[in-house]
Amino acid sequence: MTAPLLPAVRLRALLLVSLLLLPVCAFAAPSGKTSVGIFPVFQLGDSALGSAFAQHLTTMIYRQVLDSSLDPVLLNPGGLYGANADSETLDYARSANVSVVLITILASSKMPDKGDFIVHVDAKLVDANSGSELASWASTAPVSRHELMSQTANTYGRSTAGYIPGGSTAVAVADLAGSNSKPFDKTALGKTAHTIAEDIGTHLVQSAPAGSGGAPVAAGAQSCTVNFRVAYVTKHASSKSYDLVVNGKDESLDVKDGKVPLTLSSGPVLVQLSVHDAPYKMPRQDIYQANTRLACTPDQQTLVMELDSVGEGTLKWEQQ
Repeated sequence: MTAPLLPAVRLRALLLVSLLLLPVCAFAAPSGKTSVGIFPVFQLGDSALGSAFAQHLTTMIYRQVLDSSLDPVLLNPGGLYGANADSETLDYARSANVSVVLITILASSKMPDKGDFIVHVDAKLVDANSGSELASWASTAPVSRHELMSQTANTYGRSTAGYIPGGSTAVAVADLAGSNSKPFDKTALGKTAHTIAEDIGTHLVQSAPAGSGGAPVAAGAQSCTVNFRVAYVTKHASSKSYDLVVNGKDESLDVKDGKVPLTLSSGPVLVQLSVHDAPYKMPRQDIYQANTRLACTPDQQTLVMELDSVGEGTLKWEQQ
């Protein structure tokens, strides 16, 4: 027996809740460090964990390297992304001004009849200019079967936990990760994701080329108002319907005619976005995650998430 597919409306709600449960770190942006592009964790189709697990893991990897010798940049390659370092993927990475890129794949996750099961993630570091592979490794961690079954039973009732053995679940594990009020980090799956993110972060810092090692730029206490919008650049259109979480705060209810006024403190900004009106059957991502830095300068008045014809996303400050 396999999990039923979640209705689209419920899935969007779960994805938004999932985003709200993602912890946000407020580290200052480093200067003079090697920029590394972090592509979304790519989920193989037969993985039992679901897309929300991959989205959480992507953010966890980003957090792991925020306070390191690297300057992480979350990349959004669009709905056609296949975790390959092909010419289109690397062209997009170079447009984001990153030196190297991290590509990760969430492999098949088998749930045995007894005992814990292992989550396996393959990772490789690629030079954005030459396309050459700099390093590759595998990161694995177990999921506590007992803890997962207990959390499933507490959330959905005891009868659902009985469907976990044998490689199938009564509810999608992504549902479990995103619908429960407990922070993802505290769940059985969250603990596993954290262990994998730590291992990937360690390998990444060790394998990436060294930067100039400049001192961190202190984040100030200044705050300012920033307008946010989503643009479909090739069609000269704007999104009117999207869910938006900025630095852990749900801003979706404030979307008016496609724009959202944000009051933000200077420092790092993490944008997490799900669009619902992508026109022309654009192959968009379920969730876009992107980051920038705010200095409350006159040229930082409007922040735009630009989506192109294949759903590639680029977060930019609009030129006045």
